[in-house]
Amino acid sequence: MDVTTCYVTHAIHCKYSVSDGVYKQYKHILYRLILKDIPDYLEGKSFELEGKRYSWMSIDELENDLNTMEKNEDVIAFVKAKCK
Repeated sequence: MDVTTCYVTHAIHCKYSVSDGVYKQYKHILYRLILKDIPDYLEGKSFELEGKRYSWMSIDELENDLNTMEKNEDVIAFVKAKCK
């Protein structure tokens, strides 16, 4: 796969993990990826990789998902601010 990567920034967030019921520290590292030719398996709204299912979502779609925003509003704001 022909892919170019570029480091953008990183941030450390301390926040409450709803699923585990404890505060955790998360280190987010943000990269910009450029795919010259998108493989067939990455086309479409969702794809599977190594047995795990993933979905493509825009920032607007994430912001309109109440569950996602409840748990990750800070992370989404971070990505949105750095990916203008």
